[in-house]
Amino acid sequence: MKIKAGAGYCLIDNSKIRIKQKGSEIYCMYKGRRYLFKKHPPKDKIITVEVTRGRIKKKSSYRTKPRNSRRKRKSKRRPRSVFMKRRSMIKGRSFGRKKISKRRLTKLECKKKLSLKIAKNIKEFKNGKFKSRSQAIAVSYSQVKKKYPECKRYFKIK
Repeated sequence: MKIKAGAGYCLIDNSKIRIKQKGSEIYCMYKGRRYLFKKHPPKDKIITVEVTRGRIKKKSSYRTKPRNSRRKRKSKRRPRSVFMKRRSMIKGRSFGRKKISKRRLTKLECKKKLSLKIAKNIKEFKNGKFKSRSQAIAVSYSQVKKKYPECKRYFKIK
């Protein structure tokens, strides 16, 4: 495309536009488009100059030096063994909440649970689930020990 330019201005469609310079490129903007000059227009007179529509070559913001594709480990990172150990400690509980410790059952509470279980199993003995009363009682002991392991120490044979 050919336009008239000179004395710091370029004329496109009867519009007088200021010539700009960025680095080694000289251009003028018209309707949001950039027109690059192939040769510098004179400063004293107006002549016809060849222009091309285009962009000014910018320096790339990306690195030109090739990088190693493998990610480097940060020096502040914990060793894997410590990380896994901490992870296993946290795994059981949810983040942000304190772990609530279970209250131990007292001897009276354990005996109460056992007596309720024996009563239930005696009813089942009457329905025909167990062969004898003693079997129903023995099963009750083992069921309570299994469900409440902290009660084991109260049911030991002396």
